[in-house]
Amino acid sequence: MLVLSDTSVSAVTPPGTAGAVDVVVTNDAGSATEVGGFTYIAAPGI
Repeated sequence: MLVLSDTSVSAVTPPGTAGAVDVVVTNDAGSATEVGGFTYIAAPGI
């Protein structure tokens, strides 16, 4: 994860199956969860 500013971060996600997943950010003060904060999409069919 890369901290861009006091209110913004950038991260790379691991591969996952299609659908929404929770995003959890943790620091020294605790953690915060955004339920359904990221959505994987299905790869296009060939």
